[in-house]
Amino acid sequence: MSTTLDTTDAGTLAGAGGGPSASAVSPPAGWPDATALILFAHGARDPRWAEPLNRLAQVVHAQRPDVAVATAFLELMQPDLPSVLDRLVADGHVRINLLPVFWSAGGHVIRDLPALIADSSLRNPGLEIAILPVLSELPGVLDAVARAAWPAA
Repeated sequence: MSTTLDTTDAGTLAGAGGGPSASAVSPPAGWPDATALILFAHGARDPRWAEPLNRLAQVVHAQRPDVAVATAFLELMQPDLPSVLDRLVADGHVRINLLPVFWSAGGHVIRDLPALIADSSLRNPGLEIAILPVLSELPGVLDAVARAAWPAA
């Protein structure tokens, strides 16, 4: 079963070892409770393209050491989303949040992603996936980008 989180509700495997640390960040109110997070991006031919995504996975895992954090790609890079979902399910994760690391919700997010999730849900009965908002719809992201683009003098 797959679900989509509306933004009005919001506010490489990095691992899930250990419990929450004193610096662990709780999920925002309204975020679905999950034991794993997938950062899902397009992919590119140049392997250096994935470096920022891998750094994001490390930052997220540092803030939430109790959550398995994985990266997955639509095309051109591995691992792909179906294999990451299958691996997480094999590891016992059945409630998964998926963050589309896309600036806006174009065809890949609107059409391709739901089809991939539907196929994985057929292979993994009981799987619950919440699709989080794309980057530009995450709370505070537009303000953060605006501040970074025009820092205070």
